[in-house]
Amino acid sequence: MQDIRVYKENVIGFEEYKDYLNTLDLNYLCDECGVDINTIRELTYLLC
Repeated sequence: MQDIRVYKENVIGFEEYKDYLNTLDLNYLCDECGVDINTIRELTYLLC
């Protein structure tokens, strides 16, 4: 859940940060956090 317009207007470096986030591997992050990828998918479905 995000409001891109609000971020673009109020966050300096938003595009650079977004580009950085897009380089991250979700499976690696899940392993690091101990959260199953399917749990994230389920939560994403419920919240969006």
